Amino acid sequence: FAARRWKEVCRIGAAISRTLWLSGHIALRYEIGSLVENAAAYSNNISLRARILIDDLGWTAVMLGRKSLGWKHINDGIRLGTDCADHYVVAKGYRHLASLSRQIGDYDKAASYLEEAQKAAVSITDVEERIEMSAALQVSEAKLHMAHERYSEAIPFLSCAQQAFRQASDIEREVKVYAQLAYCHEKLGDVLEAERLYLAGRDMARDAGR
Repeated sequence: FAARRWKEVCRIGAAISRTLWLSGHIALRYEIGSLVENAAAYSNNISLRARILIDDLGWTAVMLGRKSLGWKHINDGIRLGTDCADHYVVAKGYRHLASLSRQIGDYDKAASYLEEAQKAAVSITDVEERIEMSAALQVSEAKLHMAHERYSEAIPFLSCAQQAFRQASDIEREVKVYAQLAYCHEKLGDVLEAERLYLAGRDMARDAGR
């Protein structure tokens, strides 16, 4: 960074972001994200800057307990994503805001943010990104139904998302959906199906080395 090699900072920082997240180095992810966001600004890479603001800074700040800062970063990322027409970034930003609103019990606001995310998602031109975001939003819709204790309504959303994650070989997310499906079935009194799903998810996670 000190050598002002902005493009290299952007490339390396973006490459290690998910590894830092999955390995639990949350604070370090935020620190490196700050460097990458500045480098992206210096190199006029608006799309990358928006993505970093939403994930590496915004969502990470929330996980570090700095919720107000996280909200600010995410909103800044949505603004930049809108400016450069990066619809994936915009959809992801609104999805994050929907999750945060749901977690504090503001379900109406969560639904409103999800609607904005859906509007952005339909304009995503990259096919893989559009499929990924569609599945992620289905999970978000399901979680909102679960928050309202509408478990039977959540299941179809989770099932569709699970199928999409399976086709994309996204084992990490597919495993999480198994647990969510199991929870819904347990709440509906279908203990056998809940047990089957819990075990299937556990076996998949074990086979994947998680």
